[in-house]
Amino acid sequence: AMRSAEAAAKTAAATAQKQAREVAKRLQSEVESARAAEARLQAEKTALLNDQAALQSARSELQQALESAHKERDETTAQLARLKQQAERVQGELQEGAVLARKEAERA
Repeated sequence: AMRSAEAAAKTAAATAQKQAREVAKRLQSEVESARAAEARLQAEKTALLNDQAALQSARSELQQALESAHKERDETTAQLARLKQQAERVQGELQEGAVLARKEAERA
């Protein structure tokens, strides 16, 4: 009876050991998938941060382009105003010249 109890205990111990090994193996594989998932998330986070940085940089480039376009527009507007004044001055001078020429012609 003693021997059979000993054998049963050994069998039970072996079974428990086998189960413990299986549980350990399962846990190990869960740990590995958790690590892989974490690495994937980290990679996605990095990609998102890179996208965000690229967007930020594109945004500031657009901002600069807009500002320089506004500046160019203002400069062009000022230039046009100056040209218009010049044209009016020249036209005035031409008209004065024409009047003088007419008077000269009338006098002659």
